Amino acid sequence: MTSMNIVIVIIVEAVGLMSVMKLFSYRTSSRNGSTSNKLMQLRVFMQAIILGAVLFVLWLMGGGRPN
Repeated sequence: MTSMNIVIVIIVEAVGLMSVMKLFSYRTSSRNGSTSNKLMQLRVFMQAIILGAVLFVLWLMGGGRPN
């Protein structure tokens, strides 16, 4: 099961990285301050979801718990 968890972590990180980079590129090209602020908030929210998913998978793998 650990190899499946590692694959899930890699997929979540790849999708998250692509979405964060897309939001960053939209933010840098946007001239509107309100849109830029909303995109920055969305980027922070996406990073929190990615971090939560990675921590959840690591918890499922039993990180730090004795066998």
